[in-house]
Amino acid sequence: LVFNIGYTPGEILIRNELEKVTDDLADYVNLDLPRHIIIYGSKGSGKTLSALIIAKALKDTKSVPYFYVNVRENPTSTKIY
Repeated sequence: LVFNIGYTPGEILIRNELEKVTDDLADYVNLDLPRHIIIYGSKGSGKTLSALIIAKALKDTKSVPYFYVNVRENPTSTKIY
């Protein structure tokens, strides 16, 4: 069995609150405020998946730019190649 680390499912079946979070973030993006977001939680809680799904939804609806840094590939707080 081989897992594809880049696979992202189209939806999260047990995370109904993501739609509200996405709507709230879309409203926030329209304000003239810093747009940094910190997502934290325990390992395996779905942080990365949730962030990627929200980013895709915002990009599709509001043209919000985002970038994704895999910290396994870039394990430093001061350099990104």
